[in-house]
Amino acid sequence: MRIMKLQRKARWSIVAAVVAATATAVGLVVTDGVGGSAAAASTGQRYTAACPAADTVTPALGTNLIANPGAEDWTAVTDLGAPDGDPQYVPDCWAATSPMDAPGAVLESTSSSAPGQTGSRTFYGGYDYETPQVSIVNVTTTATQLIDLGTLDAGGRSYTLTGAIGGYTTQADYATVTAEFKGADGGTLGSAVIGPVNAAQRGNITSLIPEAAVGTVPTGTTQVLVTVASTGVSSGYGIDGRADNLNLTIAAAGAGQSWAAPCPAADQVTPALDANLIANPGAEDWTAATDLGAPAGDDQTVADCWTSASPLGAPDGTQESQPSTYPGVTGSRVFYGGTNPSTVQVAGVVTTGSQVIDVSSLKADGKPFKLTGDVGGYSTQSDYAEVVATFQNASGASIGSARIGPATAAQRAGTSELLPDGTYGVVPAGTQKIVVTVVTAAVNSGADSDGAADNLNLTIGQKATGQSWAAPCPAADQVTPALDANLIANPGAEDWTAATALGAPLGDDQTVADCWTSASPLNPPDGTQESRTSTYPGVTGSRVFYGGTNPSTVSIPGVTTTSTQSIDVASLGTGGQPFRLSGDLGGYSTQNDYATVTAVFQNGKGDTVGSAVIGPVTAAQRGSVSSLVHQAWHGTVPAGTEKIVVTVATVGVSSGANSDGTADNLALTIGQSAVPSGPILQTMPYASVGDSAGTHVDPGSGAVVPNVTPGSLYRPAGVSVGVGPGHAPAVASNVRAELATVDDASVYVSNTGDNVVAELRDGETSILAGSLEASGERGDHGKAADATLYQPSGTAVDSSGALYVADSGDNVVRVITPGGTIERFAGSGTAGDRLSHDARSSQLDGPTAVAVDAAKNVYVSDTHNNRVVEVSAKGDVLRVIGTGKAGYAGDGKTASRAQLNQPHGLALDAAGNLYVADSSNNVIRRVDAATGTITTVAGDHAADQAADGLGGFSGDGGPATSARLNDPQGVALDGAGDLFVADTFNNAIREITAAGTITTVVNSAAAPGGETSGAAPSASKLNTPYAVAVDPSTHLLYIADTRNNAVAQVLGVAQPGNAPGPVAPQAS
Repeated sequence: MRIMKLQRKARWSIVAAVVAATATAVGLVVTDGVGGSAAAASTGQRYTAACPAADTVTPALGTNLIANPGAEDWTAVTDLGAPDGDPQYVPDCWAATSPMDAPGAVLESTSSSAPGQTGSRTFYGGYDYETPQVSIVNVTTTATQLIDLGTLDAGGRSYTLTGAIGGYTTQADYATVTAEFKGADGGTLGSAVIGPVNAAQRGNITSLIPEAAVGTVPTGTTQVLVTVASTGVSSGYGIDGRADNLNLTIAAAGAGQSWAAPCPAADQVTPALDANLIANPGAEDWTAATDLGAPAGDDQTVADCWTSASPLGAPDGTQESQPSTYPGVTGSRVFYGGTNPSTVQVAGVVTTGSQVIDVSSLKADGKPFKLTGDVGGYSTQSDYAEVVATFQNASGASIGSARIGPATAAQRAGTSELLPDGTYGVVPAGTQKIVVTVVTAAVNSGADSDGAADNLNLTIGQKATGQSWAAPCPAADQVTPALDANLIANPGAEDWTAATALGAPLGDDQTVADCWTSASPLNPPDGTQESRTSTYPGVTGSRVFYGGTNPSTVSIPGVTTTSTQSIDVASLGTGGQPFRLSGDLGGYSTQNDYATVTAVFQNGKGDTVGSAVIGPVTAAQRGSVSSLVHQAWHGTVPAGTEKIVVTVATVGVSSGANSDGTADNLALTIGQSAVPSGPILQTMPYASVGDSAGTHVDPGSGAVVPNVTPGSLYRPAGVSVGVGPGHAPAVASNVRAELATVDDASVYVSNTGDNVVAELRDGETSILAGSLEASGERGDHGKAADATLYQPSGTAVDSSGALYVADSGDNVVRVITPGGTIERFAGSGTAGDRLSHDARSSQLDGPTAVAVDAAKNVYVSDTHNNRVVEVSAKGDVLRVIGTGKAGYAGDGKTASRAQLNQPHGLALDAAGNLYVADSSNNVIRRVDAATGTITTVAGDHAADQAADGLGGFSGDGGPATSARLNDPQGVALDGAGDLFVADTFNNAIREITAAGTITTVVNSAAAPGGETSGAAPSASKLNTPYAVAVDPSTHLLYIADTRNNAVAQVLGVAQPGNAPGPVAPQAS
């Protein structure tokens, strides 16, 4: 049988124990000559050091079988055939090997004074003395010793393998010690491993940590091959894994004691997934050893459901259930190494408690598991406890193991306490039973073995994955909810608690922000959201919320970590009050990892009644510099809100081991102080985001993501507002304050690059039509959500709730009925310019926009045909605006005789006048509803032609017809008759008042860049916006910010009313 070492401290560690072909033999096998020997080889090196009489061990039960167990005695490699000048030393009685040629590193005996070692020397991986030196990364050196057990009848006896394992400072080089039990034919029957010990376990200092393994010698064992292996991981020239004080002892016949305590019904566990499999996991229930056969006067107590064993005879120590009040103890008792009423010195004695768990009914193969518990000891003493789970197949062979502990005196800061630890992995295939063993080992001299363990948990299933740590909220950070004050406690993550103090495994160096609950789908010690020091530009204070660091090489793309905080606002009467959510968000350099902050409003039943979100801030918005950018969202608290759950979500996008999304300086304010003092722009969330459990399909990418992860848009080219399919139309216009939520209307976004139209309503996002995985005109007369589109662009809602979609790539206009059915409305589906009376028989070429008037007549921008087609509600072609020939002509004449050039956006004012974004002419045209006459209301075509027709940016504060535009793509009007223009290649939104004056209301700099949510619109940047829309009820302006892959909402610029739009100035 072979034991496969499983994940250690949440890391998979490959035990690279290379077994040498020729090993030193001890016992009945004769060694090489006195001087030892060197084996000839074309590559690598192998040295067999002699075993002096003082080191020779005659194998016997109950004693250490390993000769020269601390590498105290040695022979120079030059005496074994190495070249002159090679300063390394081979431990006597051992065969040292290396894949490197001399004088490269070989496993050696080295002088050392590291904490945790015994004597003056240790086994050490070796140093490369070659010139030029060679990196030792992934190089493993070994020392082996073969022990003959032929005379011992060892099969079936218990054994202990102990030693001290360590390394150098923060480096990741490691050592392991393996005992392979072999049969007469040399085949391996089973093995035991101690190590590795990682840098975190050592506190990132050069030291050695005690380790132990216990088990039963396989039947048929005649030899044991002990291998010390040291592996280079960190770059450099020394292999710094080291080991010392090795001990392999096989119990003598009839020696020691073993007591199997009964398992009362109250403690019995029926094995199940996602539940603790360990019975009596805290040793709270016990049976007196005397009731189990111990001699009278033995006052030890054995934990119920466990078998306690010791190499000492009763009444000396065996592992017991003992009362304890140490910090870290759950309940009143712990597993304890044992008390010795005699004066027997227990240094080196290992006692155990074991329990066998039958998991054959669970079909556990390949399922995740976690093994957790609290381990510790007494004061400054080094006695310790470990907990080992050994996975066995149906024949009882060990096929894997996992362990936690020990907690060293240094980790306990020299105090008597227990510390939490854990390890995570996957159940090996073929597992039928799991043997859980509490190993308590004595190191210090004395009569008691003070290692202790408690609160054990072995869980298999989905609950064995991930981590969640709730940090306390100190009085100084606590917030009494009040209006017009920040409701968030510890909003900058300045105060924190070590994850290990919250139950994370030993060596986990992450810190959780106080007053917050941090969670991650990764197992510790890999990343969970933490409080971390930062000096990035934009940081307030010294720390930030950070996505998490992964000491292993786990790649984090797609991983979302969170911190959540629940705020009780039931006493404030917040419904209908304005709020502001703000914070500073950012990331690292050019990487795309990001952070968002979400506020979810809940009623008294815990139902979500609304949400708000800020972020993410892209690398482009940060100028690809490690920094934070301020973001904000304004809104109105939904009626019935009693609790608000704030979630900081950090999402890994770029490959690597760290999640670099960052947040800081959070604020959530409710009350009149949250009302903006002027117009603001804010980035709308595009997904179902919040703290609710579960996943959803991202409307942008189609990926299944956690509910806290925002979605993605790809090149949105259309946006409209209305009461569309699936919703009852409003009876009458309901004019509300601009901070109110949209009661009836939805925002429809053409996610053009992903071939879908999405609906944004009440903070949620859903796909109304199209597919993320297919394109083309399919699905007519069926549900719109089951149909496909191809590069949908503009949309418009009529008064009955039907939504019209310019299905640009399919050269048609589709309509989604109020009942959710989709069908073709106009276009034959073949690109062309042929028109007929029937709109569905007419040819369109790349239609990009639609508009609907009060009579439900539909206007279509037939863009590549340089015309606008008017279609009745019944599908009849009523008229054509534009001759179809590209050009600029016809102002003052009937619109049908005019020339347009690539018309895009369309909008109707209160009087039914039609506005056309004549994009390639860099002007806005108006078709009079009464006369049918066409005019230009914005843009200076003559000036544009003088500049080679390339467009420009000028004219603010003056007549719109004297201004320069640059490929305007979208238009919309508010109730006051103001016309908003998506001045696309100027990256700006221009406003033309009803009187004809033009200004820039969004991005006055006209330079491309990312949005700044919560900023003044004029200060925020855009990137090639293609469309705009105005909600007539809330007077909010919406922008399809196409190359930012976002939709922006602008407060404070659109106005109410029922006025017509601007007209062309009178000719002078």
